[in-house]
Amino acid sequence: GLIRYTTENALEGRPSLILRPRVIVYGSLLVAIGAALVISVLLRVPLDIDVVRDRNALYRVAGDGAIENAYTLKIMNKADAARSFRVTLEEELEEEGEDEASVTLAGGAPLEVTVQAGEVLAVPVTLRAPAGHIHGRADVEFIVEAVDEPGVHYEAESRFFGPSS
Repeated sequence: GLIRYTTENALEGRPSLILRPRVIVYGSLLVAIGAALVISVLLRVPLDIDVVRDRNALYRVAGDGAIENAYTLKIMNKADAARSFRVTLEEELEEEGEDEASVTLAGGAPLEVTVQAGEVLAVPVTLRAPAGHIHGRADVEFIVEAVDEPGVHYEAESRFFGPSS
């Protein structure tokens, strides 16, 4: 009887406490970590994007005088099925009197792409601003949303650069 799996209280005939403070703290931490894992899996957005600016030129001037910036959108479809996405643009208007966005997607219409399940698709995108509308830089936001499920969307900020004067 020298080696036993018991407590000192049980050897002395006193009742043993199974729910000690340490057991309660460790148990509650384990439950909290499990709940956080379940919540993160349930709230996971099956879409991610990265915006990469063209490193060759800060901006370029088109034949009609418009200013263009080139980007590459890397769209990651984390879903189990192929999905179509719509890429739109939103410019953050900083001037008080400005009521219309001056930076648009080249081609005018929203861009639609299909990304296979688990794939990362690189999409070249050109933004365009009429001559004289952008001085310095403007904040823009790319919005990518699933065509078949409007709740699945992702927003990424970037900068549009133009001539400083």
